[in-house]
Amino acid sequence: MNKKVGLALSAGGPKGYAHIGVLRALDKAQIPIDYIAGCSAGSIAGAFYALTKDIQKIEDYTIKQHWREYASMFFDPDLYQGLIKGNKVYSFISDFLGDATFEDLLIPLNIVTVDIRTGKEIVISKGLLREAVRASISIPGLFRPVENEHNLFVDGALSSPLPVRITRKMGSDIVVSVNLLEDMVDDIDKKKIHVSSLSYKSVMLLLRNLAREQEDEADIKIHPHVGKIGWKSFMDSSDLVDAVNDGETCMEEHMEELKRKIKPRTVFEILNTLTHLSSHKS
Repeated sequence: MNKKVGLALSAGGPKGYAHIGVLRALDKAQIPIDYIAGCSAGSIAGAFYALTKDIQKIEDYTIKQHWREYASMFFDPDLYQGLIKGNKVYSFISDFLGDATFEDLLIPLNIVTVDIRTGKEIVISKGLLREAVRASISIPGLFRPVENEHNLFVDGALSSPLPVRITRKMGSDIVVSVNLLEDMVDDIDKKKIHVSSLSYKSVMLLLRNLAREQEDEADIKIHPHVGKIGWKSFMDSSDLVDAVNDGETCMEEHMEELKRKIKPRTVFEILNTLTHLSSHKS
């Protein structure tokens, strides 16, 4: 029996388009994905794929949006619990996911978020998909948190920006981690240091270190080169296409390694290896 493969999809904002490329490469190679855990941007890609397994539909929906449609998502001001209410982003998610629940998924999915009241990590695996995704992408200070009678949900990156351990707990024998956070920390220009840039870089540093800690436990480590992809990339679809293509390329570079890990060795292959080792010793 082949080993179970799980995907851990990291946070990363617009860099999350690279997740689509990773999924496209796995889809082309006909690698079955048994489990997915997603955080923030990874929760969007994970939910879209786990529901449909239709990578072309996902690309058509996410990449072919006009830049004005993307821009309109951020013209949703809120001066209470964040800069943006998140209603328009929620509509973008809802238009794809509809009323689907976790029970409708073709691939088991866990979505990571955090209860900002207690600091406790919350892993969502039931209920409406759109609600779970909206909770996981609630970047503190940017999007209004998602509230229910028990919790006040914010971005899961505060706890597990790269949810490798969660993917493993789901039952994965092999965990493929897709880490978009390595390229989020660039050198600070000493001539342009100001409070906001220092604060941003500090937060990114913490997220990167959290991701690295869990990444050490992954079996296959994917690092798409998405340093140039930022929030302004929503205004230039070529940037988003580049992110998708880079994710695909990076996954393809590790495909043979993944295939070797998935396929169990036969008795003949084991005996052949032992014979080879024995001949070297003699």
